Amino acid sequence: MEAALFHEHPVLAIDVGAHSVKCAIGVRVEETGVIDVIAASMSPTDGMVDGRVVNGAALSAVIQLCVDRVVGMAMCVPREALLCTSGYHCFSLDAQTQLSVREGQVSHAHVLQLVEAVAATAGAGVNPGGYRLTHVVPQRFTLDQQRHTLSPVGQPAAHVTLNAHLFYADVALYEDLWALRGTITVGNAELGGRRPLPLVDVLNAALPLGEGAHREGEPEQTLALIDIGAAMTKMLIFEGGRPIYVKHMAQGGDHVTRELQSDLGAGRLEDAERIKGELKSLRAHASGDKIPVWTGGDTDVRYKRPEAVARVIERVLTQQLSAVRVRLQKDNAWSYAQGGVLLTGGTAATVDVKQLASDVLQTRVQLGAPAQGGVSDLVRAPQYAAVNGLLLAALRRRSDEWFACWGRPLRAVPPPSARPAPPSAPPPPSLWRRALEVLFPPHAL
Repeated sequence: MEAALFHEHPVLAIDVGAHSVKCAIGVRVEETGVIDVIAASMSPTDGMVDGRVVNGAALSAVIQLCVDRVVGMAMCVPREALLCTSGYHCFSLDAQTQLSVREGQVSHAHVLQLVEAVAATAGAGVNPGGYRLTHVVPQRFTLDQQRHTLSPVGQPAAHVTLNAHLFYADVALYEDLWALRGTITVGNAELGGRRPLPLVDVLNAALPLGEGAHREGEPEQTLALIDIGAAMTKMLIFEGGRPIYVKHMAQGGDHVTRELQSDLGAGRLEDAERIKGELKSLRAHASGDKIPVWTGGDTDVRYKRPEAVARVIERVLTQQLSAVRVRLQKDNAWSYAQGGVLLTGGTAATVDVKQLASDVLQTRVQLGAPAQGGVSDLVRAPQYAAVNGLLLAALRRRSDEWFACWGRPLRAVPPPSARPAPPSAPPPPSLWRRALEVLFPPHAL
């Protein structure tokens, strides 16, 4: 078992959403480079309200439950974990800085100096008491104002300029999430007992979403993504897998459910959620049996035609998607979406939402799914986009390209986590030792 663990180096990804916590364990086969998800699980979120941690113990218990379930499915112990959250209280800024290269060749130290300078410059106008810089994501480097590159190390230049995307988050939110690193454990008696699980990083979901949607072999690809979660809608533009535009809108699938509950007179929010899931089509001529709506007790029920339910869902989603288009146009980012949009998040699983989004946005719309080969079907669904991207980033060490700096000094790109070497074969016994074993066999003692 241990040799297999050392060989495959399993990693755990945790996506903390407003409605659900999703966990997945993945491995990368060193010989082939193939990445596979060997287990995935989901549990209802507890301990968070409006994007804030209100009960750390409850949130920790839910995450622990989800982790135990996915570890039991995989029957292996992950070496490390990464966590992401959509984050109500996050925003981003663009920044730029320049540095002279005295040695004539860009080094790793130059890159770190640029990152530190751009973080210090951009952070001057941010309230340090309310928000903290969590990640600096280099967009592109310009060498001597002529060439653009994503990795300038080793290239000759007199001056190098860095364009970066900076992520800020509410201090309390990220400190509460980072505090989870000391509470999560993994393992059981069959797997050698329990032990603490190292939490490597806490990310805004925009970073892993870009990783999950990025297509291998197309490093300069520009990609527009709309992630409609339970409580938040994120508008994201990626270039080469790196975010160049991030906006959050405080509406999502919950808003659709609440409007459905109000218009249909459903007694509980859970009933409205069930009705939304039972609908077979969003078309005005939606057909099928009438849908029961419980308005009070178990016997107080009325029946609604499918087209009445469809009209409510279509109206609310149309409003949300129209607001997304207006926001992109206002920010001069609409041109990026005209080539097509990927739709992710739990609401992307709503029936006929792909065609509705295409009609409202007037562009080609595809449901987001892992673009990379070798990824298990366990996470090939829009609602698993963030946790899948987090897993891919961890196993490819792409997360090393995100400069994290909350709660600790701005650091260098971290080296790969120390992996224990597979147990090597013991050295052959000496000639003298073998002679003694012939004269005095161990079984004779």
